[in-house]
Amino acid sequence: MTTRRWAAAIGGLAMTVAVTACADNGDATESDLGSSGSQMLESGAESESLAGYSTEEVAAYDDAVAALERNLEVGLSVYHEGLATPAAYRALATVYTGEELADEWENLRNMDAADGYLDGSATVVWTKPIRILVSDAAGTVDLKACIDRSQMRAFTRDGGEIGNEGAFKRAVFQVTIDLGKGHTWRVAGGEEIGTC
Repeated sequence: MTTRRWAAAIGGLAMTVAVTACADNGDATESDLGSSGSQMLESGAESESLAGYSTEEVAAYDDAVAALERNLEVGLSVYHEGLATPAAYRALATVYTGEELADEWENLRNMDAADGYLDGSATVVWTKPIRILVSDAAGTVDLKACIDRSQMRAFTRDGGEIGNEGAFKRAVFQVTIDLGKGHTWRVAGGEEIGTC
């Protein structure tokens, strides 16, 4: 089973462009972007799901959610440009770490090579904690997040819209956000696990 990593969260990002370009060559199809075995998850109030956590854990969770929102904002800005430049890499490095940064950079390079870009917006609809670990020097927050990507679209620079409506939907992601270098929270991993 193929999972959709967090690097695809902002609407398939470069995957939308790259897979569509491959489909033109007979190498892939739109169904390659779909997630299998999706389950429906009810949205709920974040405050109710934080009962029982310490003040420090709640603060870490709030910081991690803010980092997730910043991740979407920076990612959308970078993918709106669609160019794999050193400045774009530095921007991505402020919101991603580890393998997710490598995956995101590869996605952007694919989008740039396909002469594509994204337009629109994505928002965090709700979040729920799974695990919160904090210490004096480090922290990890695992959470579920419903991301609404229905206002996004992918285009090629020659003006054509890449018609893959299935990639631009609301979906639930399980995301790991780590407190690391520079005492900054960054997305370290994640995958699409359902719809919302």
